[in-house]
Amino acid sequence: ISTTSSVIVPISKLLMQGNTISTKEGCVCSDTEYCAEFRQDIVSQAEVTSKLNHLRSKLSVNKSSLTSFVRQKTCAVDERTSARNIGYVGVLVILMCSMLIISCDLITLFQLVRKV
Repeated sequence: ISTTSSVIVPISKLLMQGNTISTKEGCVCSDTEYCAEFRQDIVSQAEVTSKLNHLRSKLSVNKSSLTSFVRQKTCAVDERTSARNIGYVGVLVILMCSMLIISCDLITLFQLVRKV
């Protein structure tokens, strides 16, 4: 197969089958033709593995430095008055429940102290 114009084919579109490289669009090239330039720097499995490890190390990101991780661990400030009022009502309900329990215990304690 001969090509008259040079076409750049992304590596993601190349399919390797034996000694033939073909594209997903159906263009087939042998090792000695145009598409062979995509394979010229990869010689052995060890070299592929080392290049893959090198790419992984360059592309890896520390997850704790991502803004999505930081936002997950921090509280959002809500300045709306309705949000504040709901918070105040929640605190008031919790305080009233705890005061009710404590007052019942204090009444029982005072009754025991009077009898003694």
